[in-house]
Amino acid sequence: MAPKSASSKFSKIYDSLPPDAQRVLVHDHLMPLLDLVPKERSHKASSAATRLQKKFVGIPVLDLKAKQSEINDLLEELARDAKRSFIKDRGNREELISEIVDSLVDWLNDIWSVVYEYRTNFSLAHNCLLFAAHVLDNLANARGGCKCSFINMFVAVTIKDKSGKVVKSFSLTGANNIDGVLLWIWRELFVSLLDTRNSHEQKRIPDMLADIQTSMNWRSLQGLLFGGTKSEYDDEDYEEECYQYLDDEEDASERCTCHYHASHWSDRIDRRRFRLRDLVQERLTATFKTSPSLRLYASILSIAAEDSGLEGKLCDILASTATSCSESFAAALDIHAAEGNTSNIVTLLDSHYHLLRPRDAPSLQSAAAALADNPLFLPRALQIVEKELVDTARAVHDALLVSFKSMDDEVHKQDMQQILKLRTGSTPREHRVERWVDAVVTPGTNPANPIAFAAMMMGMPIPPGMEDGDDADAFGFLDMDQNDPDLDDLREEFRPRMKDRFEGWTDTAEGMRGGPTVLMKAYRQIIELMPFFAARDVVEEMTVRIQDKASKHHVCDAMDAILAFTKQQRKKLTKQKAAAQNASSAASSSTSPPPTAGPSSSQTSTPPWFGPPGDTQGFSFSFAVNGSPFSPNNNRGPNNSMTGFFGSGGGMEDVD
Repeated sequence: MAPKSASSKFSKIYDSLPPDAQRVLVHDHLMPLLDLVPKERSHKASSAATRLQKKFVGIPVLDLKAKQSEINDLLEELARDAKRSFIKDRGNREELISEIVDSLVDWLNDIWSVVYEYRTNFSLAHNCLLFAAHVLDNLANARGGCKCSFINMFVAVTIKDKSGKVVKSFSLTGANNIDGVLLWIWRELFVSLLDTRNSHEQKRIPDMLADIQTSMNWRSLQGLLFGGTKSEYDDEDYEEECYQYLDDEEDASERCTCHYHASHWSDRIDRRRFRLRDLVQERLTATFKTSPSLRLYASILSIAAEDSGLEGKLCDILASTATSCSESFAAALDIHAAEGNTSNIVTLLDSHYHLLRPRDAPSLQSAAAALADNPLFLPRALQIVEKELVDTARAVHDALLVSFKSMDDEVHKQDMQQILKLRTGSTPREHRVERWVDAVVTPGTNPANPIAFAAMMMGMPIPPGMEDGDDADAFGFLDMDQNDPDLDDLREEFRPRMKDRFEGWTDTAEGMRGGPTVLMKAYRQIIELMPFFAARDVVEEMTVRIQDKASKHHVCDAMDAILAFTKQQRKKLTKQKAAAQNASSAASSSTSPPPTAGPSSSQTSTPPWFGPPGDTQGFSFSFAVNGSPFSPNNNRGPNNSMTGFFGSGGGMEDVD
């Protein structure tokens, strides 16, 4: 037992040493011992070294430093070419990108051969793959220059074994899809490493998975299990057909064809995938503790083994982190809505509704839709929808006050009521609308003077009195990268997606029982708050005043959404009134006494006259308008004009 204990202790010390120290230990302390042991033992050690030497004959050399130097030089040349292209008509961008991609692709076969065929240098191969992923990320997200050549480039990757036989081939459309090849090689690396006795390297697998997640994202870990093939939780625009492969086994058709397997694996290697799945699952679960989301939740469950109890574990994690921040709270609502846990949704909303931000509206909409499916919580769901609809309209109202600061003045509200009574499209109404908008607009928000704009473009001073009082769009950089999560807070503050929120809530309400009633109540509150939304021409005139300002585009979009909503609700209201009138008329006709028997056909008489006494020249008729009796002859104004029906006092609200 003593020698075994000594060797075990020595092994731990040796594994903890850096490579240089290990080499010194072997050369200076272990190799001299071969001269002191019996020749039989010395010969046995030499034979083992010879076998290892033969095993690694022809192994590719992974010179990471040389490859880094080569690629970095090309990247620097690419940056210089981008600067030169401003002066020259055409640069060498496409050629340089093609050269970089070709250099990486040629390298991938060597990396695979080292880890799968020779089963060594796992850490070095891992670092090589990380470097390749970093280069591809730089090319895909580099600022400036057209990326069409990169995302449309045809790339062919062929993996061959030592004998030259094709193991797998990839035909890619877009160099950005090389990420899938990297993940496929990473899976080969991990299953090969798990099949070795190198426990020291195996302990580094969790750290390697963390490196992959940092370099790409957590979705790449699930893609790794699938051999680089995107799952249903990844990008929808991914086409699996861009990956074509050739198997190296004749009986591949008899084996499982799911993406968890590879046809060239032996049964022994194939069994290592279960351990790899557990390691990936542990990493994703650790990520769920800090950054929960519905997509991550579904991804973890999709790779979990049956009866693993993982769903309950994830729910426990979610219960402990749901109220820690707004992101976790929104994720909890998404997950509970997907699972139909309405009681948990109500509990969370009762205690931490205040954590929700305007950009969390989709999560709250999903939660409200889930509550509406439960009759017990339907009233709560309708209450949420009505509140959020009105709150979104108030947010639009507050945004409009910046550009139309006087629109809430009582005198202007009364003037708006008079405008609504004018006939749509009439000249008096057009003039009144223009005067009303001129009266409520904030000074300095009008479009820039054309002469001032031309002077500014030519570098000349702006003539006095033509300065643009409204400040320029100081936050235009928010639109440079729409996918940058670091700008979400600023974008929500200065570019709130009020249109998406409002339309999302109207769509949610339409899918609920009682939703149309809630929409009508919200419509009345919106019209009371902003009566000009009852007139399309007024809203269009207001939009014209601010649409030239880039900082007001989101306000214009929100106005369009509310205008479409109010128009739809007015049509519904008109149909309801017409249906009620028809029902009332039908009811009154059914309760009227039956007509008396008329004269026989042999009798002739003059039909009764329904006009005024003494008037036998004209013709009169009567009908009901809005439930009130109406007779044109009795409602004639001066010059026999029918002002009672067609006059300006009719209150012609915009219902087109």
